[in-house]
Amino acid sequence: MKILIVEDEPNNMMLMNIILKKHGHEPIEAFTATEGIEKISSTKPDIVLMDLRLPDMVGFEATRRIREIAKDVPIIAVTSYSIDEVRGRDHESRVQWIDPETYRSGYHNG
Repeated sequence: MKILIVEDEPNNMMLMNIILKKHGHEPIEAFTATEGIEKISSTKPDIVLMDLRLPDMVGFEATRRIREIAKDVPIIAVTSYSIDEVRGRDHESRVQWIDPETYRSGYHNG
């Protein structure tokens, strides 16, 4: 699976790359929101991992712009914000919230 990572922090980018490659995925790197938006059309990823704290634009705005280009690509927010900080700012980007406990309970390390 091709996974676009939009993340400005080099250590986080490296960690996500290692994990994704270990599981057979093809990571595509973008260190700014603008770069991520540009890579949507050229790389056609299966999924996007989107940091919400980026230097050139807020991740919600980047997500909204990506939705204009690729309406159906799943976008997962990756952030150090608390849920309370981001709820209410998500309506224009069409973020859908997922309960992390749903995934934790079904996760098997292997």
